Amino acid sequence: MIMAINKKLLKFIIVIKFLVIFYIKKSHSKKNDLDDVISQTDYLLTIYSSTNRKPCLYFSENRYSQPESSLINCTWYKANACCKRTEVASVFENMFTLNRASEVCMNMMNYMMCFFCSPNQYIWYREMQIFVCLRFCEELVEKCKEAEYNGNTIGEIYKDGASFCRAQDFKVIPSNHQCFDFDSSPFSTSNQVSANALLIFCIGQLSSFFKAIPK
Repeated sequence: MIMAINKKLLKFIIVIKFLVIFYIKKSHSKKNDLDDVISQTDYLLTIYSSTNRKPCLYFSENRYSQPESSLINCTWYKANACCKRTEVASVFENMFTLNRASEVCMNMMNYMMCFFCSPNQYIWYREMQIFVCLRFCEELVEKCKEAEYNGNTIGEIYKDGASFCRAQDFKVIPSNHQCFDFDSSPFSTSNQVSANALLIFCIGQLSSFFKAIPK
C-alpha cells in the first residue's frame, strides 16, 4: 500500500516538474532575444564568478582560461588568459604608428585590442558579438581625439565613441552591465604593465585585426 502511494507521489512530482519547465520555457519565449541572452549570461555568472577557470566563448565553448606566463603583450592577463601567445602575436605583428597619443589613450587602445585575452569574455560575448559599454567607447575617443593616423586625428575620423566602436564591429550598449569596459588597474603605478605591452597601432584597421584573430 505504501509502495503504491509512493509511486503515485513520484508520478505527481514528475508531472509538476514538467509543468514548471513548460511554464518557464513559455514565459521565456515572450521575452525579446536580448533579454534571453542576458538571462543566460546571468546564469553563467552564477556558475563561473567564484572560479578562475572561465569559458572563452569568443574562441570556443570548449576553451577555458588558464595561466599564460609567456604573453609579451596583454601581459595583465598572464595569470589567467583566454588567449595564447601565438594568437596575440598574430594580431599585434602588423601594427602601425598612432602619433601624438597620450599615455592614457595608449592604455585604453591597448586594453581594447586585448579583449580576446580577457577571461571575462563570457560576460560580454554573446550572439557572436562583442558587447562594449558606451562609456568605454566615449572615454576612449575623448582621450584619443588628438591622436593622429595617416594625417587625420581620431576626432576627425569618428564623430563620437559609439561610431568608433561600431566601426570595429563592436555592439555598443548604453548600460554598464554585462559589457566590455575599461579597467585602469593594470596601468596603475603599483601594477605597471611592461613597455612591451603598450604598443602603438593603426586605428583605422582595428576591425581587420580583430577578424584575423584565430578561433
